[in-house]
Amino acid sequence: SHCKGVFRAQEQDQPMSNTNINYNNIEVGDDIPSISRSIDTVQVLNFVDVWTGDPKPTRFNDPDTATKEGLAGPIVPGLMTMAFISRLLTEWARGAELKTLDVVFRGLVLHNITHTLSGIVTDKEITDGAPQIQCDVFLENPESTRLIIGKAILEFPK
Repeated sequence: SHCKGVFRAQEQDQPMSNTNINYNNIEVGDDIPSISRSIDTVQVLNFVDVWTGDPKPTRFNDPDTATKEGLAGPIVPGLMTMAFISRLLTEWARGAELKTLDVVFRGLVLHNITHTLSGIVTDKEITDGAPQIQCDVFLENPESTRLIIGKAILEFPK
């Protein structure tokens, strides 16, 4: 039952490009096709249940607690948003390994709002014999405010 939220998240994904992405056909400046996602309260509740195993009210799962903390409403945990960004990358570059993902949380990701995840390739090089690309990644709200920005390194098979 813990996986219900994950499967529901997968069902709402927009199809990724059918193009076979590999190191040789990626160029610096290439956009990573964006996906739109609304992370709903049930998904967050399932995630928090698996993550903490503690049903107590928090800023992630309870509107009253979030309001008392000065928030506009319950927020999506940072780890959960990072998982969705990771998935954006690994589904775009199937077969590549996500080596690093460093993000900065610049704003709060609220439940039940459609956000856009996207990225751009910023570097491409062979590092210690391994083909790698570096990407900037973003999560934006409907007003195009970047709530999360980050950098990722993907390594492709040799």
